[in-house]
Amino acid sequence: MEYFENTIFHADALNLLERINTNDIKLIYLDPPWNTENEFNKSEYYEFIYKVLQQSKRILHENGFLFIYSTPSRNIIFHNLLKLTFGNQNFLTEFIIPRRSLAALSGFKERHDSLIVYSKNADSRLRNKIIARKDTDLMRLFPYNDENGRFSTQTLFSKNGINNEIWEGITPPLNNFWRYTNDKLNELKNNGLILFKENSKPVLKRYFSETDKYEAIGTIWNDLPPNIVGKIDDYFGSQSLEFLQRIILISTDENQIVLDPFCGSGTFILEAKKLNRQFIGCDNNEQAIEVSKKRFISEGKPFKLIISNALLQENIIWKDYLALSIELLQNKK
Repeated sequence: MEYFENTIFHADALNLLERINTNDIKLIYLDPPWNTENEFNKSEYYEFIYKVLQQSKRILHENGFLFIYSTPSRNIIFHNLLKLTFGNQNFLTEFIIPRRSLAALSGFKERHDSLIVYSKNADSRLRNKIIARKDTDLMRLFPYNDENGRFSTQTLFSKNGINNEIWEGITPPLNNFWRYTNDKLNELKNNGLILFKENSKPVLKRYFSETDKYEAIGTIWNDLPPNIVGKIDDYFGSQSLEFLQRIILISTDENQIVLDPFCGSGTFILEAKKLNRQFIGCDNNEQAIEVSKKRFISEGKPFKLIISNALLQENIIWKDYLALSIELLQNKK
């Protein structure tokens, strides 16, 4: 709905979600209000999150994605709620996010968070991203060096090899074969690509190339600055910009709509705007809304602000929630 795009709502999340059109949103980022667990009992908290997830599935585009930020201690309950809502078949992956706390370290602290990803459609796939390897990783991957540059080594034998002949007086190990013919082995040797080691079998050299500087991202995002648990403009909670940018880039294209119904200080929706995405943000905390407004104005990014009373004048699209059975939730596989 055009009325809602590029808008920050000072309202309760469910009041907003109930009024968003079905199949409108390409990406939903949920960083749930964990401290809410202290305000009412856990069953009520899980019921609330379950309602948010039901609305999220409804409003997601058919090829849309939901990312939910979690901690190891909450992963099980969030996974179960997500399976109830989206189904096992729509689980895509879980990313591990290293964490750095501003508090003094003591004892066995949780040192990482999780990013759980579900899709509305089982055929949907995230877009992988190519990143630069660190110099320390390149040194580890290519630990040897000679006049031709850095290189790694690989075995010349395989159980599925093609050649069991003697070459250079060497026979393959038991139940193994040369991976190449004798002619190919001679060619590799003449090109300086076989390393002979004393008292061990020869190995194949693989020299560093420009393409080795890069790799596709995996499920452990340790190439990013660690997420910092701290304050921004006196409002608690912030995550690294690179982390939020990556979520947006691997799941959306320009002009598609992203939603953060617990937007806090507005970091996610601000980064979305910088990347030319349409955004919808929401928070019921007045201080959070003020910080978000201040940041958008400082960056010169246009936005609309709608307060709760104005939102409630809009028609409800859907709110026929399924009830959450704690017994079912606990037994969900």
